[in-house]
Amino acid sequence: MITTPRSPTTGAVGDMQSPRSPPSSQPPFLSVSVTDPAKMGNGVQAYISYKVITKTNLPEYQGSEKIVIRRYTDFVWLRDRLFEKYKGVFIPPLPEKSTVEKFRFSAEFIEMRRQALDTFVNRIALHHELQQSEDLRTFLQADE
Repeated sequence: MITTPRSPTTGAVGDMQSPRSPPSSQPPFLSVSVTDPAKMGNGVQAYISYKVITKTNLPEYQGSEKIVIRRYTDFVWLRDRLFEKYKGVFIPPLPEKSTVEKFRFSAEFIEMRRQALDTFVNRIALHHELQQSEDLRTFLQADE
């Protein structure tokens, strides 16, 4: 009986792909996480900042991972810019801004807003046309 030996770089006989070789080109992706809310400042000047982490393999982005700090007004800026430039494209809503001072910095409100901001920016990042926006790239990459 004749057998064909297996080499460490082949799987089954005739399989020429190495188990260690990288997968053939990865599909394009843009993933964004809004994390780590932190209270900044005091009194009426206080606000919550968020860490926005972007991971992507899209060539128009600077590198595969970027972390920036954004506040609620930065998300408003992004929504307003997209709304102005992409007429006829649904731009997701932002969570409401709390006008009741005693709830503005409650843990529950901050977490609900963080989740809503994460959903907002990911809906934009997943939209084929909006993910090409220069304003989105600026929001996700520009240093403070």
